[in-house]
Amino acid sequence: MDDKVASLNAAKDIKIYTKYPILNKVKTKLIGRSFISLLKDMTAIGYCTSELGATKGLAYEAVPVKFIACMPLIQGQKSWATK
Repeated sequence: MDDKVASLNAAKDIKIYTKYPILNKVKTKLIGRSFISLLKDMTAIGYCTSELGATKGLAYEAVPVKFIACMPLIQGQKSWATK
């Protein structure tokens, strides 16, 4: 498991793209996003939009009573389940 995490982080942390951010934009425009970043995004979106993720991992309220735009989180409170 540690080898898998290390290889994912090594693929993500190529030094030339952090030193020259414009190269990252050019690479993304010409080649597209890397498989690793797409996999991470799709995994997070899939979990957060699933029934298990929305009910157990996030605070889901099917019919919200009222909308409060800016509200501080209390210690241990789950994140909101909708985008």
